Amino acid sequence: MTLALHTEDPDAQPPAKGELVAQASGVGTRDLVVVGVGEAGPRLLDRLSAAGWRLIGVGGRTDPAPQLAEQLDVPLWSPELVIRTVRARADRAPIAGIVGATGEHLALAAQVADALGLHSAGVLAATASRDAGVLRSVLGVANVPLPAWRLVRDELEAVAAVSALGLPVLVRPARGEAGGPNRVGQPVDLAPAVAAASALRSQADQGPDLLIEQDVPGRRLGVVCATSDGRTTVVAVRDLAFDPLGSGRGEVVDPGSPLSSAGYLSRTASAALTALRLRDGISQVDLILDPGGSVYVSDVRCGLPDELTLMLVRLAYGIDLTAVAAALAAGLTPALPPHPDGPNGAFRWMPAIPGEDQRAAALAYFTLDPHQLPDTRHDSIRAATPWLHLLDAEASQGAARAVVTGANARQCHARLRRLRTDLVVSYRLGGRL
Repeated sequence: MTLALHTEDPDAQPPAKGELVAQASGVGTRDLVVVGVGEAGPRLLDRLSAAGWRLIGVGGRTDPAPQLAEQLDVPLWSPELVIRTVRARADRAPIAGIVGATGEHLALAAQVADALGLHSAGVLAATASRDAGVLRSVLGVANVPLPAWRLVRDELEAVAAVSALGLPVLVRPARGEAGGPNRVGQPVDLAPAVAAASALRSQADQGPDLLIEQDVPGRRLGVVCATSDGRTTVVAVRDLAFDPLGSGRGEVVDPGSPLSSAGYLSRTASAALTALRLRDGISQVDLILDPGGSVYVSDVRCGLPDELTLMLVRLAYGIDLTAVAAALAAGLTPALPPHPDGPNGAFRWMPAIPGEDQRAAALAYFTLDPHQLPDTRHDSIRAATPWLHLLDAEASQGAARAVVTGANARQCHARLRRLRTDLVVSYRLGGRL
């Protein structure tokens, strides 16, 4: 997807459905700073470059990055030094905006942007999204509903927390992004869960605290949002149970469910983001809907979501979240297509695909041996399989992930069969509509 700038040309054609339109507010430069560029994956830099940005890397890289127009080698452990270096660069030529290469660099990017008077997520939002204690404290003060939680430092404190919270609970490091939570359903499971979370905490140097919180039963949703000048728009909703390595399924909400209204989700997500004072940027608010109809915020992550969600949003709605994030950092206002939501309650969850053309009505996930990845760089294969989308450029843990799209489930299965017969690809179907 391309990033188009709004013009005053009266003859200009309206944007195609799903195309991002960013209205320039006095921004005359395409220079974009990427903080922590040493940790940036090639896909991030490729997407930013394809969106028309001239990239300036901050932080060292061990390998050259052809997408970078400039490289500012400065240690990231000193925010003051980073600010001084970027300010000196801005004095030579204007900078449109500043983004963090990963969630780890988002707070530093916000500090630098704030110091230069540029748009950012804000230091509070960027910091809280990587610190469960800060996040829950801020949301609790704002009366945002949360599962009951405690911060602990060792097994003895964990036992006391479980005694107060009751089982089952989830245990994980309180800071950073080191792995998912460990579920504790029986008292005997607590010590191993604390040990596993402590090991992750130590490996990632994430401070002394562990988070223990109630494991609230219910549907878990990821609400992907775009916030501009403090105003939040729901971009997409992901059913978090849908996992290419599991058996989860995308769903359509029952018309009788209160969640058949996009406004319900938007209000809940906006309340959390407003409490965090998020100003500009992409975020994902994770919600839990319990069987009784109550809603809880289980997590908020500022910055770009994972590659899986990025791909689903692009396939489902034609929106390149990376381009949107860069536009927001530059003070541009994305005009996003409305989320599909009707009075009949047919609210479509990702990965249900309501679009047209290459965006289809259904998709199937599958995993395969990375050595069998079809080489879509070849024109003949790419032309014959426009419905095949590879998620992993480099497979990890011996499995690559991919998506096949189609107008309906039957067409998806027909195309999967073609992969077996025409390309001789063996796969394991993970989740499907």
